[in-house]
Amino acid sequence: MVHAGQAMRSGRPREAVRLIEAAEAGLDAGAEAALRAVLRRNLGIALAAAGEREAGIARLREALAADPEPELAHLNLARLLLAKGERLEAARQGFRALTRAQAKGRWRDAGSTPPGLRPLVLAVMDLVDAERRQLLDALLRPFEEAHGRPALARIRAWLEAYLGHAPPAPADPARKARFLFLPGLAEDRIHPRSRFPWIEALEARTGAIRAEALAACSEEARESFLHFGEGEDPGDYLGGAEPRWEARFFYRDGRRFDSVHTACPTTSAAIEALPLVRIADHAPEICFSLLGPDTHIKPHHGVTNTRLVVHLPLVVPRDCALHVAGLTHAWREGEVLVFDDTWRHEAWNRSDRVRIILLMDTWHPDLEPPEREALAALVEGIGRFNRA
Repeated sequence: MVHAGQAMRSGRPREAVRLIEAAEAGLDAGAEAALRAVLRRNLGIALAAAGEREAGIARLREALAADPEPELAHLNLARLLLAKGERLEAARQGFRALTRAQAKGRWRDAGSTPPGLRPLVLAVMDLVDAERRQLLDALLRPFEEAHGRPALARIRAWLEAYLGHAPPAPADPARKARFLFLPGLAEDRIHPRSRFPWIEALEARTGAIRAEALAACSEEARESFLHFGEGEDPGDYLGGAEPRWEARFFYRDGRRFDSVHTACPTTSAAIEALPLVRIADHAPEICFSLLGPDTHIKPHHGVTNTRLVVHLPLVVPRDCALHVAGLTHAWREGEVLVFDDTWRHEAWNRSDRVRIILLMDTWHPDLEPPEREALAALVEGIGRFNRA
């Protein structure tokens, strides 16, 4: 590989191809997959430099199928796809390259980008910005045409700020939206019940919903409310001697769990009658939330102020409460609470019994229907672009 690298630096890509192919042919059957992926990646780069663009693209795709992490493979694949005129796919590959490198502290500025890579990194940044703008603008424009630009003015303002890498943020340091903060919405920490005409109908079903929760939430049916990625410490989120935050999901990230709806027909009917936030792969999120004895959900912030969190308390032992930016609310069974989780908040159960609530989300009542529809389309579009 050293000789192949020297050949590439000396402008002899054909020789580099020959050397890499010889190295690949010499691998024994037990060679590590990571090593094969590195050879495939380097072969793809060398083939492209030798004028065999399609073969280079094929080898880079093979390398990434074996190991999707290396940012240089994504970056070079983006370069080759752009040369073919496949701008959107090139932007997606470039986005992967940039996010992976920047997560490692690389390619953030001139100092963290090798001089030889800077022109390509900057070109890919411009491409990603241009393609993302075109995609998201095309999603918002039909709503502006149907309802008039004034009706979508604050959504357009947010989108322009997001595309300009300067999205708005709350003025109060006690607030933080981990993804989308939309200015101009009422900023209540705990929202007045009068703004949600469906609350009383939901509360009227508390007894039946509680019975279904107790039947459906056996120990073996529960799952962890939180999912932890590599390197994440559960202790950063939960406190207590043996903390447990579990759930039985009706919806998670927009996915409907039909078996839970079937097992809990009264709860299901009550849920489906509500103005749910429906965003593919994102919302709604609805579950029976079970907070174990001596468990503390540590202070944290939510994703967006465009939707609010709803609690219908079903089983509330002593000394259980929610604290939202200076306000402490003790849940009362059968009494709905609606709060904005972009405010710093925490919760605790200091009793020796499990606390159970029906947890769900709803649109912020200040949002008009066209704004809700446009936001759903934009969030879905951003998600598709980032995942693709």
